[in-house]
Amino acid sequence: MGFEARYEAEFNAGHCSGIGMFCQVFDQTCHPRCDFSERMLPCCKRCGAHQMKTIIFGFSRLITCVLSILAWARAVRPVAPASILTAILLNGAAQAQTELRLGTAAPSSSPWGVWVQDVADEIEKASDGALRIRVIGDAALGGEKTLLRQGMKGRLDMIMISNVYLSLIEQEIDLVSSPFLFDTTAQGSCVTVNHLGSILGDSMENAQLVPLGWLEVGNVIVFSRDPIATPSDLEGKKVRISETSVDMMFSRRLGAVGVPLGISDTILSLQTGGVDAALLPAAFGVGIGIHRIAPHLTVSNHTRLIGTIAVSKSTYDRLSPQERKWLEIVTSSGPRLSKTILDTEEKMLSQLSDAGVSVRGLSEGERSAWRTAAEGIQDELAVSLGESAVQMLARIEAAKAACDG
Repeated sequence: MGFEARYEAEFNAGHCSGIGMFCQVFDQTCHPRCDFSERMLPCCKRCGAHQMKTIIFGFSRLITCVLSILAWARAVRPVAPASILTAILLNGAAQAQTELRLGTAAPSSSPWGVWVQDVADEIEKASDGALRIRVIGDAALGGEKTLLRQGMKGRLDMIMISNVYLSLIEQEIDLVSSPFLFDTTAQGSCVTVNHLGSILGDSMENAQLVPLGWLEVGNVIVFSRDPIATPSDLEGKKVRISETSVDMMFSRRLGAVGVPLGISDTILSLQTGGVDAALLPAAFGVGIGIHRIAPHLTVSNHTRLIGTIAVSKSTYDRLSPQERKWLEIVTSSGPRLSKTILDTEEKMLSQLSDAGVSVRGLSEGERSAWRTAAEGIQDELAVSLGESAVQMLARIEAAKAACDG
């Protein structure tokens, strides 16, 4: 197996973060998704030891090459070295590049990390290199709350986050994360792709963000230390929830003690018994190994979590009409991610079940019990938040009806 194939295998296995470079001098190749300028040494460990040598010898070879060209040029016809330098600088100016930094907490090797890098590559190719998006993943710039604030303040050009923290903009956005909000998978996809932009557009604009598209994060399930079938099995148990008002309301409906936690705290709390279970998107939870410490999975699919890629308005206003046009590739690529995530969920859960992990699909009676626990929660939340939330819920219901029609 060649180096490229070997690093591809390591990348897919999660052994390489996906950030690195081609080690051209030594003919040893890190994964091509890697970006040398972002994190050189931590990545592609076998290749990393050679990277500084690559820089030194590569630069040395470049100098040798330039000197050879100058010597040849003098032999053929007199050319001032300054003229060559001027030509190089002019050529560089002609190929001016706009680079946007995109921050996300998604792991580089996750479906979201791979998708956003693919989209960035497509934009760079479509623009002939004139527009480049530098993806900085793995929460290298902070968690989603930090990323949102940086995007709103214009300190970060682009962000890719779930809607969990969008309630920091306006709390009624929590309605989108309501349990059993959508009647079918197709309805949820239709509302997300075709209608959510108009429903949440004003809220995003007020936050100085320009959304390029709304994305699939996936169905939320239960990861628990003990078997769970119905909401009554969670009664009195401490359950990790996201930092949203709707999750807190739902945990009370379940009879559980809701504990809002970030991801790193969730892992520690499950390990130490600080919480008994966690509500997380299936693909994300399995991807970070939650099933190893909470080995009982209940496929409740009670919440369809979504996310967004948005551009800071201060950045967007600086872009040319053509650059904005290239960014529309993000919008058109959204449905591809949705299909990938939903397919990944199904495959992951099936593989875990085949491997002996406890993956519980719900019977009709059990599913009915979960739906009953969530009944009316959207209306209750909307009324508690005020008239603007009531109007937003009405727009969501209208969008559902349009998708069913």
